[in-house]
Amino acid sequence: MSRPMGSYSGWYRFNVIGSNPDKLLLEHEYGPNWSVFLKQYNAALIKSVAGVEPDVKADDSLITIRL
Repeated sequence: MSRPMGSYSGWYRFNVIGSNPDKLLLEHEYGPNWSVFLKQYNAALIKSVAGVEPDVKADDSLITIRL
């Protein structure tokens, strides 16, 4: 299921391809440069909201977030 990343931004879409309480896998169609951007964006977002530094990995079209 594709959905907007943020409630307010809606400026890109991704697919949640896996999740559990401490890991989230996001897939997108925008290429490796976009993965690098999303890695930084999601890490900053989680840190500001949850107050924890997540482990975020970026691949060609996959972002892995571990809390």
